[in-house]
Amino acid sequence: MGIIVSFAYIYTLLVISQVLRVKNVEYSRKFVHIFSANWWLICMHYFENIQEPLFVTSCFLVVNIINYKIPIFSSIKRHEKKQFGEIFYSLTLIILVLVSYYYNDLQIGLVGVLVMGYADGFAAIIGTKFPYGKYSIYNNTKTLAGSATFFIIAFFVLTIITASQNYIALIAAALILTIIEAISRFGFDNILVPLVASGCYFLIIY
Repeated sequence: MGIIVSFAYIYTLLVISQVLRVKNVEYSRKFVHIFSANWWLICMHYFENIQEPLFVTSCFLVVNIINYKIPIFSSIKRHEKKQFGEIFYSLTLIILVLVSYYYNDLQIGLVGVLVMGYADGFAAIIGTKFPYGKYSIYNNTKTLAGSATFFIIAFFVLTIITASQNYIALIAAALILTIIEAISRFGFDNILVPLVASGCYFLIIY
């Protein structure tokens, strides 16, 4: 049942993104980027063993690799060269499944996925909508509005899930993640951000 729900959920997101693409291509991509993170909640609810979520995430990876070569779902594919964000997104899900089930703590992956999906996704939307305070690092253009959005959401996710009152550690972790997102190129933030976020959760909790 969990596998069926997983595929149905992602397929629904893709269908909606195709509709959104008519109005705004970038928003359609970010819609899938943000709400795909919710799949982890399906994982936590349905999957007790690692085999099922590993199968699902491996399928996601295969589909994204094919889509990179042959844009079947054009609404989620970036047209810039050397942008592998969608592939890295799926690869990261596999890594987080392996780590979370190894430590028998699915909140490890939950932190990484939510920061990747919501912080990164909404930062791009806000940064595009309010392009104030533009800056560039390694030819990677960002905005202060987008980076502030990323920091706030990352801090919120870490605070809620860790239930920690060590605010210095939480602020430091959110700041590190914001810097990583700002300097990452070619879609590598979809690997670095969630893995570092999960690592921060692990250090704060354990």
